[in-house]
Amino acid sequence: MWKNRVLYLLLLLGVVIFFIDHNGWVSRYMLAMVLILPAVSLLCSLPLVRHRRIRISESVVFPRKQQNSITVSLKTGKSGIVPVCRVFVEITDKLEGKTARERVFLNPKHTVSVPCDHCGVYEYRVVKGYVYDFLGLFRFPVKLPGGCTAVVEPVGAEPARHPDFTGFRSKSFKPKAGGGFSEIHEIREYRPGDPLKNIHWKLSAKTDDLMIRDPQEPQTRPVQVTVDLTDDRERLDTVLDELCWVSQQLLKMEIPHDICYPAGEECRILSVKSEKDLHEVFRDIMSRPVKSGASVMSGGRCPYADWRYHIDPYRKGDADEKT
Repeated sequence: MWKNRVLYLLLLLGVVIFFIDHNGWVSRYMLAMVLILPAVSLLCSLPLVRHRRIRISESVVFPRKQQNSITVSLKTGKSGIVPVCRVFVEITDKLEGKTARERVFLNPKHTVSVPCDHCGVYEYRVVKGYVYDFLGLFRFPVKLPGGCTAVVEPVGAEPARHPDFTGFRSKSFKPKAGGGFSEIHEIREYRPGDPLKNIHWKLSAKTDDLMIRDPQEPQTRPVQVTVDLTDDRERLDTVLDELCWVSQQLLKMEIPHDICYPAGEECRILSVKSEKDLHEVFRDIMSRPVKSGASVMSGGRCPYADWRYHIDPYRKGDADEKT
């Protein structure tokens, strides 16, 4: 905008000098045209800048190495004429805690590429936006949109030290607290206090003893996947890839588990029962700066686990720990 203003002032200065040296109808006509030009540009631009609004893409989630982008666009009117619009897009890498600002011109949209070489969470916000008249001498603020987030997730990779999943092949069951519906039951003799609705009448008639259908539920075993983090992005990608693979294997076996990892001075523990929970874990890990050296296994941070698999960024996976 300042460049356009300087150019206009130089043009006006040249016309004034021409008017002084050549006092005639041509010089007067040129001076009048140059003087009213900003007002004409402003009046013609006002209908186009009214109700203009900037839009930004929806948040996206995609795996590493897959190309993706965020689009910033200007809502145009029925006339189809697009005024000049300049916006400032602020991009924050949550994993490194760094923020960069990019100036872009919308005509009527602009695409910003999302870094996909490493896992991470990137926030995109339009912090400033202006629409200009045709000459670029005047600017008008426009309504800004909310921000959006791009989450670059890991791709599952089998660890060098394969976890031992053999202990999960057989399931144990326990009586379901409070009774209720269950597809699995244990047949046993009646005990005082058992609800009458659980009596198996046909089997009781055959055995001449009251038999109970006792509802059962799977025995939950404390299962943990612990992981140490690092600020080395290459090693962190490897750690998250292995964490993704191990957690997905447990989910395929319908085994709920906890993922434990250091978050500052604390040990953060999140439960994973579905793929959605796993996505939330990755988003939480990558939403804050990571420091090397903090181990989730030190100082008794992790609670007791019947089965545990630890992933270390410098050893690509440790052996299972069973207690």
